[in-house]
Amino acid sequence: MYGGAAPIFQQQMPQPVAPVQPVVAGPPLPPSGLPAGWTMEQWQYYGQQYLDQMQQ
Repeated sequence: MYGGAAPIFQQQMPQPVAPVQPVVAGPPLPPSGLPAGWTMEQWQYYGQQYLDQMQQ
């Protein structure tokens, strides 16, 4: 059947892999969320400085 390709059609399809959650670097976000206009990339690099300044 199908020129000898029947075994291909009888194989089980691989199960999809669950998406991997990205690892978030930097400090935890404040309860209010990201500061206005910030991206997560900026938070990763400058978030601790922002939090330190807010403590002063």
